[in-house]
Amino acid sequence: MKYSNSKEGLSLTPQSLEDLWILTKFFENGDVVKGKSFRRFKSQEKPSDSGERKPVTLKITLEAVEFSESANKLRLTGKIIEGEPEELCPKGAFHTIDLEVGGNVVVEKELNAYQIQLLKEAENVSKQQSVQ
Repeated sequence: MKYSNSKEGLSLTPQSLEDLWILTKFFENGDVVKGKSFRRFKSQEKPSDSGERKPVTLKITLEAVEFSESANKLRLTGKIIEGEPEELCPKGAFHTIDLEVGGNVVVEKELNAYQIQLLKEAENVSKQQSVQ
């Protein structure tokens, strides 16, 4: 796990599936998470069309965390509090950010001793895996 503090918050980049699993214990309801994702945009001219997926950067207030073992990703679900472009990210709408190995999210939260321990554990596991 790679992590660093920035002015925006704590930047997290999982390096393995084990890192994703550790993050299921790290995140809590109410955390503010910022990441890149895709949202479907339906055209007014073709309402029957399933829509086009467009890239967005958004912040959500976390309400659910799910480790999807079959898809090898962590699903972070919550309500949008801000996003770019604004027309694709309506405030209050629900959205899920999929965090994969090598992906990145920024979380705004005060860390407790347990969460700091989890990050250090993940960092040590990553170092051991890179040595082997």
